[in-house]
Amino acid sequence: MNYSDYIDQYNMGDLAVLVRKFYTNDIVFESGAMKRIYRGKDEVLEGFSMQSDIREVIRPQVVLQDENHIFAEANMDFYALRDLPDYPLGALRKDERMTVKVFVIYYLREEKICRVKTALWPPNFGVTDPPER
Repeated sequence: MNYSDYIDQYNMGDLAVLVRKFYTNDIVFESGAMKRIYRGKDEVLEGFSMQSDIREVIRPQVVLQDENHIFAEANMDFYALRDLPDYPLGALRKDERMTVKVFVIYYLREEKICRVKTALWPPNFGVTDPPER
C-alpha cells in the first residue's frame, strides 16, 4: 500500500472514497481519543461523519512500513468549521486550529488496511505549526 496516496486522499476530505479505496470490508478502527471501536466500513464512515464540523489534515513526521504494518507519527491539524465548545479534544471556535500529535498503527491485508489503532498526545503539545496555506 502506498501510504502517501492514503494521506493525500485523507487530506482531500472525501472520507467515503478513502474508506472504499483503502479499507477492507471488515476494518476495525480503534480510536483512543474517542474511546470507540468501529467495526466495518459503515461504522467507520459513521465515526468519520461525527467529525463533519472539523476539517482534518494529517502531516506525517515519521513513517515505518513493512509488508503487514505501517506505523506513523503525525501532526494532525483540526480546523473548526463552526464553534465547537464540546469538542472531545478541547473547545474550538470557528476558524480556530488545534494540532495533535497522533501515533497510528495500520495493519495491512492484501494491500488494504484491516485494522487501525490510534493514540494521541495532548493538543498543541510536541507538534509543529502547519505551513501557511
